[in-house]
Amino acid sequence: MERKSLQIDYRIIKIAIGGGGALFLAQFLQLQNFSTAAVITLLSIQSTKKKSLVIAFQRFVACMIAMGIGVFLFKQLGYQPLTVTIYFLLAIPLLTRLGLQEGIVVSSVILLQLYVIGDTTVALVLNQISIITIGIAFALLMNMYMPSIEKDLIDVKRKIEENFKIIFATFSLHMRRKEQEFPESLLAETEKLIEYSKALAFQELENTFLEKSNYYFVYFEMRDRQFNIIRDRIVPILSSLHCTYEQTNMIAAFLEEVALSIYEENTAHQLIADLEDLRKQFEGMELPQTREEFETRAALLSLVKELESFLHIKRTFKEEWSVK
Repeated sequence: MERKSLQIDYRIIKIAIGGGGALFLAQFLQLQNFSTAAVITLLSIQSTKKKSLVIAFQRFVACMIAMGIGVFLFKQLGYQPLTVTIYFLLAIPLLTRLGLQEGIVVSSVILLQLYVIGDTTVALVLNQISIITIGIAFALLMNMYMPSIEKDLIDVKRKIEENFKIIFATFSLHMRRKEQEFPESLLAETEKLIEYSKALAFQELENTFLEKSNYYFVYFEMRDRQFNIIRDRIVPILSSLHCTYEQTNMIAAFLEEVALSIYEENTAHQLIADLEDLRKQFEGMELPQTREEFETRAALLSLVKELESFLHIKRTFKEEWSVK
């Protein structure tokens, strides 16, 4: 909540400084309708750098197209409401089809100012272009600074890893029949944390143009895929186990090992090797003696398979990023 409040404060400050700066420059240059420059700045300040560039491009191009259509119609049909109606019928569908819908409002305001003046001389058109340029330029200038959120990314990453550790430790205790309840509230909390972390990482990605900025986004995507395995596959299998055998305790011990190995730098290579050894040990054991034991061991083999998938996700992530 504090972070959200801080972001709002930064945006208000940028709007105030950028809008005031655009207004001052447009007025200093004695442009007609100079106050519109401040409005364009206000509308063009976005939450991320990349979005700001996209919006700036869309609005500038949309305004150029709109003025081209509008000036032509005004010269052919005159300055009357019917002309404006025809303009809207032509310009809005065209700008939408071109993917410039973000510029529809601003371009319409710029054109309607020409309608109010009742003239489309070269000087007036250049005046409107200057207003657009100043408004957009100040918005881009203000958005060149974005507060760093790396500390937030590191904090949420640590929290997710800590939750994973507790979840696997709890799973281990559950398999050992130590009356440990499933961490349902912790699972729900972790799911929310992952969603929040992905949104935060996407914001960071949108505020930088460096390739390495993808790291946090890909990292949290990796944790999300792992969490889906935990929630949708591992939990149902553990819920179906009602008896304890030697193999159950062996997997419980492995789950403890996984819990201790949940950290960013772990490549998962050793865990995958240990899991393969565990599978081979199972194959060398005596066959089940009862139906109940058979069903339990079948479920345990399914659990081994899901744990393998869980670990392979981490190994693939580390291998991909080790070469970048």
